[in-house]
Amino acid sequence: MSEQSAPQSQSNAGSHSNAGSHGNAGSRGTVLLVDDDLGDQELTRRAFRHESLEGVQLLSVDDGEQALDYLHRRGHFTNPQDSPRPDLILLDLNMPRKNGSEVLEAIKGDKDFAGIPVVMLTTSQQEIDIARSYQ
Repeated sequence: MSEQSAPQSQSNAGSHSNAGSHGNAGSRGTVLLVDDDLGDQELTRRAFRHESLEGVQLLSVDDGEQALDYLHRRGHFTNPQDSPRPDLILLDLNMPRKNGSEVLEAIKGDKDFAGIPVVMLTTSQQEIDIARSYQ
């Protein structure tokens, strides 16, 4: 799997990581990982490499604000070839700026993105955090 960096802002605008081909041409799909923990991002990349997910493109952003910028193609994410529409979103619950619950609400409340499957990720043991993700 090759690594590709997205355009960087002063606060690290996220990174792109391919687990197959670049862009959606010939790929099996695009997964957007939204997680502020760089260690968790690396673990996810390693898991994708380990499972040999040929043709699956794994892209990552560092927080909820960047996730919404990515989806709406704002800021550093205006080029559709560099920021293709995800087929799946892996969304961390606890993040700064805009948390996973707020991002999930924005995604499901937007008719353009409501159909994208979202998998919520959390290390939280709080039942309220987990229950909120199902609403």
